[in-house]
Amino acid sequence: MAKSLMMLFVTFLFTASAYSAPATGSWVKKDMDPRAETRDPEDGPEPISKIDRVNLLPVATPSPRDLQCNPSSPCTFDLFYFKGITFKLNDSSRKNILFISGGPGQFVAELQAGNMALGALDGTGRQIVDGKVIPEPNGKHNIVYFHLRGAGRSIIDGNNKFDQFLRAKYVVEDIERLRKEVLGDKPWDAIYAHSWGTVVAQLYAKKYGEPDIASGRPESRVKSLILSAPIVRRTSSTLKARIKQTVSNLEKIFKFYRPVGNCVISDEKYLKGRITDFDEPFSPVASAGKDLEKTDNLCFVSDSRVGDITRELRRILTDLEPDYGSVDFVKDHFDSLQKDRNFPASLKKYPRELYEAIRRVQMIGAPERDGLVFTQDTKNMVDLAMIIGYYLTPGVSGNLQALCDSGGKFLTGAAAIPGIKTEYCDRLIKAKAQLLAPNDGLESERARYVFGAYDGAARWLSRLLNKDCFTGEDLRKFANAALGPTDRKKLARNTAKKIGIDTSGDLFCGWDPGGSNAHNVPTLILAGTDDAIIAGCQAEDFYNRGLTGEKVLLEFPGMGHAMSVADTRAAAGAMPSAQTQTFADLIEKWVTMGSPQQSTFIANVQSELKTLKAQERQPTQGLIACRQ
Repeated sequence: MAKSLMMLFVTFLFTASAYSAPATGSWVKKDMDPRAETRDPEDGPEPISKIDRVNLLPVATPSPRDLQCNPSSPCTFDLFYFKGITFKLNDSSRKNILFISGGPGQFVAELQAGNMALGALDGTGRQIVDGKVIPEPNGKHNIVYFHLRGAGRSIIDGNNKFDQFLRAKYVVEDIERLRKEVLGDKPWDAIYAHSWGTVVAQLYAKKYGEPDIASGRPESRVKSLILSAPIVRRTSSTLKARIKQTVSNLEKIFKFYRPVGNCVISDEKYLKGRITDFDEPFSPVASAGKDLEKTDNLCFVSDSRVGDITRELRRILTDLEPDYGSVDFVKDHFDSLQKDRNFPASLKKYPRELYEAIRRVQMIGAPERDGLVFTQDTKNMVDLAMIIGYYLTPGVSGNLQALCDSGGKFLTGAAAIPGIKTEYCDRLIKAKAQLLAPNDGLESERARYVFGAYDGAARWLSRLLNKDCFTGEDLRKFANAALGPTDRKKLARNTAKKIGIDTSGDLFCGWDPGGSNAHNVPTLILAGTDDAIIAGCQAEDFYNRGLTGEKVLLEFPGMGHAMSVADTRAAAGAMPSAQTQTFADLIEKWVTMGSPQQSTFIANVQSELKTLKAQERQPTQGLIACRQ
């Protein structure tokens, strides 16, 4: 056989002249790993491994003509990865599973790998894997996690000329390199990917999911995919769908958390029959949250007031998109926007916690009577609805302090009950503090902006450019445009300047899993009905356009983008809840079933679907059956 790709990866060298493309910015380590300043990247007890000196540009890929690599500016990086702590490669009964995080740029903390109690709450979908596939200390399968190039410990050179190497298509080669390093000649039995990670999984399956005799690859390198909340960005119609779903989520929260009939704020018993874990006591050693209480009741907000609140929410989301792209962008750049005299007064008047709360409503989903709703979901949703409702009620104070709503604008319906207004005020203040609490996060800012832009995953840039497709030159012109003191996009231009300009002339469009990216690797899609991030039929679009082989789409009522069924009543280290266990059982059956899968899989998971209140959907071509 020809010289192995692994050896070529190690020995391949770039040959080019001096780099001459404009370098308008740079990134520091904390832009790639928020923990970089608090720990030594080479030390610590974490179960971490690395592959040294991985080439940023894959073998046989033409090197940029304007790039020079040298010891002070290397064109390599160290790829960090780690395994579940019960990893046993030589055990033939165990399946080998790779997890790809979303974001782009999210990464799994090393100490959380294999820890169900922590993994169940990390909001990436990883609890499905850790909840049953590897519940410690008796893990059943071999799980591999890695830090994406430019994220976590897999840091690359900070000069933004290296941003041209932050592409999903290059991560595909990192995964193949990782497979050879960890598994040798064995394939991935499954790749589990969440959100943006589904882009990478799709590209890997296309390139390595089918045998290629001509290139010396007689077997597939991946047997199946599990795609959690897959994204599609090929059409701008999903922007309107996101706004609609966000507003709908908030409306559902206000309508769900109220007794039937007249408003009675007395106790939490009205939630019996609605909350999945209502009758389950907290473990005496559990550290997460507390039980339901009488303030888990939003009936004091009248229907007319809910209408006022949701109309204002729709206006905010609609108004900020042309100049700022998304609520996420406003949230991330809030301090700078407050100093920007061109930031509209109608948006500037609201505090940071409002934008934080709106973003979380986009992520969390909504309570559905035919879905799973846990105690912690209730606490979170009521907190978010109260924060948004408070600030979007006309006449309330913009400064939420001890005497909240002193004018009785928002809490009018609760004022007649002795003492209850004070309890609601205390809860509002605590919710605000939680929203504003410092959070280093496990996400690379650099990866989020660069992969997001050039992989067509981020909406903010195409929205600001007002183009479905753009070139690196389009980005450069946008970043450097000088439109005078009234330019509302000035902050966005400064952000764009940090992104290295791609000088290849390639056209970058919103991510489309179809066309040349479609493949026939057996694929299971998991999607929530109230996921604002993939609203507008994205999961259905992925199913129809991106998959030509065995495929199943499962829909989970009420779930948001985190795709989480974890509750927080169990003590740390205890077995997962029945629903979390069932979710993981579902995944395991897909991984272990083999082909043909579609018909036999559904027949074999009916009990799991019933427990999870989920169902199979078979979208028609043209998305006629998709919920709009």
